[in-house]
Amino acid sequence: MKTTRCFTTMALAVAALVMSCNDDEKNKPVAVTGVELNASTLSLLVGTDTTLVATVTPLDAENTLVEWNSSDPEIASVVDGKITAVAVGGPVTVTVTTNDGGFTATCDVTVTAPPETFVSPEDVTVTTICGSVGTANGTLQRAQFGMAQGIAVASSGIIYVGDNVNYRVQKVDVAGDNVSTLAGPPPAMFIMMAPGGYINATGEDARFSNLIAIALDAAGNIYASDLENSAIRKITPAGVVTTFAGGDPKQVGYADATGTAARFNKPYGIAVDGDGNVYVADSENYRVRKITPAGAVTTLAGSGAQGTSDGNGTEAQFSGLHGLAVDRAGNIYVADGSRVRKITPAGVVTTLAGEGEGFVDGNGAEARFGSVADIAVDANGYLYVTDMSNNCVRRITPSGVVTTLAGTGTAGSNDNTGDAATFNHPAGIDIDAEGNLYLLDASTCKLRKITFNN
Repeated sequence: MKTTRCFTTMALAVAALVMSCNDDEKNKPVAVTGVELNASTLSLLVGTDTTLVATVTPLDAENTLVEWNSSDPEIASVVDGKITAVAVGGPVTVTVTTNDGGFTATCDVTVTAPPETFVSPEDVTVTTICGSVGTANGTLQRAQFGMAQGIAVASSGIIYVGDNVNYRVQKVDVAGDNVSTLAGPPPAMFIMMAPGGYINATGEDARFSNLIAIALDAAGNIYASDLENSAIRKITPAGVVTTFAGGDPKQVGYADATGTAARFNKPYGIAVDGDGNVYVADSENYRVRKITPAGAVTTLAGSGAQGTSDGNGTEAQFSGLHGLAVDRAGNIYVADGSRVRKITPAGVVTTLAGEGEGFVDGNGAEARFGSVADIAVDANGYLYVTDMSNNCVRRITPSGVVTTLAGTGTAGSNDNTGDAATFNHPAGIDIDAEGNLYLLDASTCKLRKITFNN
């Protein structure tokens, strides 16, 4: 009997152990064995989005968190599977990775431009925000400028103006009905009587000489081409002025170096890309320069000899560098006399539009400009240029088709629809987040606005 009871007890113990093991196996988490995406390739238009779906196998697997990444978020970004087409380019590889086992799946995304659109001059309206010839600050109605050419529009709606003969940077608060001085001397009794010079300081103690162009970075810092000082100045939102690159004090020349060891010769147009790199049209050196956020200056394109040759980097030539702009993909567009040139991030220079002086709308080389002063580029890659000597604003599609957006070709200051409005030597131009254009009429010292009616 004892032996029987012993075997019975052992059998029960083994059964309990087996049941326990089965329960443990049953309760053991199911491991991830792979992950798949619902598409391996996608083609999106700029400005659109779609959602990728990641399926982890097996379906009952636990710990199924995934991480999304884009190889180039400036072309296509991804957040929790939502792909947003930012700029033309690609393919961009979107990767999803599981946190359990590190399994991955990828999708190649190409971003293309939508069919080109054309805007009739009747569909735009030109108005005057403020300005007349003088030096006064105050309300919009009272404010005055002196041959202002540089302009930059902040995301907040504040408009900054580089007043080159009053030697100051002005802050235009349209909503607050106020124009004030951010940096540079206070208003003088008469135009061109303010003290210029070269002083790094704060606010009204700072001094400039010919602020020809300005640009903003993402943090709200202003970069200014100080033409006669051959330097790039930096102005913080609080008005603190320093020399970002170029000789300090004024030293003219050509040298790629860092900060004040670099040399420029009458820097003109200026622009900032999404990574904080600053691009400068170095007019008398016939080169386009690049400055990193750390202040390292290099030559992106231009041989140093005056000319119109396209080419790679220093093989290319420029003839009359003025304003420039940079798009979301990092392409730089340069106003070069009566031509608009395009420079890729790698430094390859081509002519987008224009071939000789004139006033002709057309495709690429068929178009004619008088003298292109400045350029703005919108989120879809359309360019808006101020044709100074033709007293008008032109529009260029991404493929190079040029049309006249506003202005009659005759000098004036009439507010009206595009084909009835007039300008008087339009200079600096910029664009706000909603696509409205702002420009400065150099001869009338007016700040103008162009809105689209549809």
